[in-house]
Amino acid sequence: MRAQRRKDSKGKVLRKGEYERKNGSYMYVFKGGSGKKCTIYAPTLKELRIKEDEVTKDVLDGIDPDGARATLNEMYARWKSSRKLDVEVGSLRHSTYRNYCYMYEQFVMGDFGNAKLKDVTPAKVEAFYKFLITQRGLKVASVDGVHVPLKQIMQLAVDCNLIRRNPTDGMMRKLKAAHKKKEAGIPAQDRALTREQQILFLEYLESSESNRRWLPLFTVLIFTGMRIGELTGLRWCDVHEQEGSIEISHTLVYYDQGGTKGKRCKYAINSTKTPAGFRSIPMLPIVKQAFREERERQERDGIKSRMKVDGYEDFVFVNRFGDCLNQGTVNKAIRRIVRDCNFRQLDKGSEVLLPAFSCHWLRHTFATRLIESDVNVKAAQKLLGHADVRTTMNIYAAAQEDFVSNELSKLTNHDTNDLQNNEIGLHEGCVTTA
Repeated sequence: MRAQRRKDSKGKVLRKGEYERKNGSYMYVFKGGSGKKCTIYAPTLKELRIKEDEVTKDVLDGIDPDGARATLNEMYARWKSSRKLDVEVGSLRHSTYRNYCYMYEQFVMGDFGNAKLKDVTPAKVEAFYKFLITQRGLKVASVDGVHVPLKQIMQLAVDCNLIRRNPTDGMMRKLKAAHKKKEAGIPAQDRALTREQQILFLEYLESSESNRRWLPLFTVLIFTGMRIGELTGLRWCDVHEQEGSIEISHTLVYYDQGGTKGKRCKYAINSTKTPAGFRSIPMLPIVKQAFREERERQERDGIKSRMKVDGYEDFVFVNRFGDCLNQGTVNKAIRRIVRDCNFRQLDKGSEVLLPAFSCHWLRHTFATRLIESDVNVKAAQKLLGHADVRTTMNIYAAAQEDFVSNELSKLTNHDTNDLQNNEIGLHEGCVTTA
């Protein structure tokens, strides 16, 4: 006797594993790669069969349809265990592993991490990265910090045959290209303080009773080009006044863990990103004086570094309680200083005002002064701790272009005195470079 073929309510013949549900939608039941029963749903039979074809293709290619239903957070737990083994065998630095985990847990886990692997598409990854920039206020460089572990997690899913391709591939390259295009028209002075603004900033700190305590810190930042983590992690034993140099071998990292006030801050010491980051910076006289003033102020006010981070202690720049500083603290101080300084300038009727800027601008400012002083690019690379000279040239190309334009203008005016001016100090003739 011939078996009767199953049909839906519309009279269409159903294939093996296909079922019409009571609400009129459809489902397809099949066995995944692990032998576990899996089910997919669709509002119409046509859409269901499109999904069936995708499942069949996945099975033939060795992709586990059931595994792709796992969430990103579940895959992160698997990745975390795998990378922890890499730390134990020495193929991954513990600080790098900790940074990866922090970035994922801070920015991915709570929301995007709940998405299923099969639903994470390139379009959704791009939308997520743009959300981090527009809604969470992250810079492109910080998004890159989120991207690195996320890309590794998705690649692990590919290697485990849970998904066919990595949806994060090429995403940061696309995002950086868009950012670079956006930044292309921004003049150098919008990423670094001009000479006038630099002088105004330091002179204001020197004359302000409430803000003068910040003068040594910002003087060191402006005249060394250190990264903020390198500065906040600087210890007195790293400052060699007699030799006239500052040894950079590590960076202080600040983590905001969330939670209640007073328990949110966590500090850690990381080694330099690359061997080039390990460097010795010559101290200009103005920097030596800044360190002397900071030491005298702390002795006068009874301030002593009291924190110990990963075995490191006796930090140079600390708050009045002896605790380490961090980027957020320094940037908050800058905002207050800029506000007060500009109020004073407006009262005086001065046209020179400070822009809204962050502590990283002072690193750009140092590089800009180097370019204006005709310092060799390779020397600038060494001072800034860049592993690749192209980084030095690319980041500060706009400043160099502005400087070249100014120099051509000077040549037109036959102003040879200005062409020989290599002063980069606070006042005319204060500090010179060889």
